[in-house]
Amino acid sequence: MDAKAFAAIAADKNASVKAAAVKCGITQGSVSHSLARLEKLLGKQLIIRRQGLTEEGKRALPHLQGEFPLAAEELHEKLFERAFTPCGSEQRESLGWSAPLGAGTESLAHAVSGCTLIRLAHQERLLPASVIKEELDERIAEIQERESRKVGSKEKKELREQIEFNLLPQAFKRTKYLDAWIDTSAGWLVVNTASSTQAETLTGMLRKTIGSLPVIALETAITPISLLTHWLQSGVMPGAFELGMGAELVGAGEGRSKVTFKAHELQAEEVQANLDHGKQVSQLELVWQDKISFKLDQNLQIKRLKFLDVFDDQMDGHDPQSHAEKVDIEFALMSGEVRELLSDLMAAFNPDISWEDATAATFGTK
Repeated sequence: MDAKAFAAIAADKNASVKAAAVKCGITQGSVSHSLARLEKLLGKQLIIRRQGLTEEGKRALPHLQGEFPLAAEELHEKLFERAFTPCGSEQRESLGWSAPLGAGTESLAHAVSGCTLIRLAHQERLLPASVIKEELDERIAEIQERESRKVGSKEKKELREQIEFNLLPQAFKRTKYLDAWIDTSAGWLVVNTASSTQAETLTGMLRKTIGSLPVIALETAITPISLLTHWLQSGVMPGAFELGMGAELVGAGEGRSKVTFKAHELQAEEVQANLDHGKQVSQLELVWQDKISFKLDQNLQIKRLKFLDVFDDQMDGHDPQSHAEKVDIEFALMSGEVRELLSDLMAAFNPDISWEDATAATFGTK
């Protein structure tokens, strides 16, 4: 990349990879490749910032806007108003708050080390559509044979509703639990799921329960897909993070061809070759401070979070005398580590980088 062209791009704090390619008259892949080489040379990150608020920038980790309005005791009272009750005989599903420490405990909002642990219970009756259809087909056949007439759509709907009403009390029930915690000291709402739908169910229920929920989606100075791509292409990582052994790369355009690497050396030639051909990183496996491994995707969703052996070593230093005490210790350690992880992650996506200084260091233009 030409030094003057790069300097012009560097002066624009809102430059994008696409804008850089247009200004320099080269492909977007070439821009990324050039920046990666510069990063290796300097041993530091040179990040092209996003241009405007992109779709990736909108979907971020949930953060509390201001202080959470309720103490744990007050939150318990609110949650109790919508406490979980099992499905009635004529009820298809039930949703409500449950004790996060499990059976035999009463508190619906358990406070430990600046965090409040909550649990949402969802119970549903398992009544497969195929079972209803089979019964409906038999009913329709009986009517047609007995009355020598066709069954209309309105009558079919009424029969289907009647069948479901009759079978529902006999259906098995399945209950699932979704844990979350409110980090009142750092301002995070952490939901233990990789499903955005489940996370929205919990936040929506919490909002209904307490009247309002001041949660905002964080904006990032750098689009996640751009930063993940630079990390993998350059191999230069923020101090707290290391590359893991997995990545998902996607191509540009409507086809969006995808390549997935698992248990693979990410600095290998075949990985870099895909990046050189313009693919970007949509998901990357990372390791934080040798304590936590996880996958981070282009929407800032954290998946497959796993505590490593170091966490077990920390637990070995404690001697809990009861199950409740053991849960408190584990949760205090876990939430504390996740709090630091999220802080480091947000710092990585919102760095204070002087483009002019980076350009001068690279090309001697200052």
